[in-house]
Amino acid sequence: MYKFLAKNGQFLAFGSGAVVSALFFITWLAGYQGFLALPDEQKPTTGIFDVGLIGSVILFVIAIALLVYFGIVQTASSFKQSATGLLGIGALIVIFLIAWATSSGEPTGIVQKAAEKMGTSSSTIRLIDAGLLTMIVMSIVTAVAFIGSEIRNFIK
Repeated sequence: MYKFLAKNGQFLAFGSGAVVSALFFITWLAGYQGFLALPDEQKPTTGIFDVGLIGSVILFVIAIALLVYFGIVQTASSFKQSATGLLGIGALIVIFLIAWATSSGEPTGIVQKAAEKMGTSSSTIRLIDAGLLTMIVMSIVTAVAFIGSEIRNFIK
């Protein structure tokens, strides 16, 4: 299957996207006049966009499933070569878990007002805090690695 997708994968991806786009365009054109005739409060309840949305979601789910499947197959078939990537993923998970453990989940200031307005729970706020802290740490690590590699290249 890998050889088949390596040879025809881009064509299949483009073709399936083109088919979904064409189906959406056809259904949209067929219902466009009726959509315009609806009062504004009834327009969000129409199904004129359903084909495009459902098709996009199906293609997205297929892409994610294939990504996970081939990632697992590739890792299992050449584990030694995948060790560095797995260590990176493990480090990212550790950083996130540390950030989650240190997050209080209690919003303050403007975040508190927004959380109350949207009804956000403290566990959700804790996950958001952990995600933001992970992003900040990874941005700093990336900047340091970039600067370090540039200095190393300059010295060579």
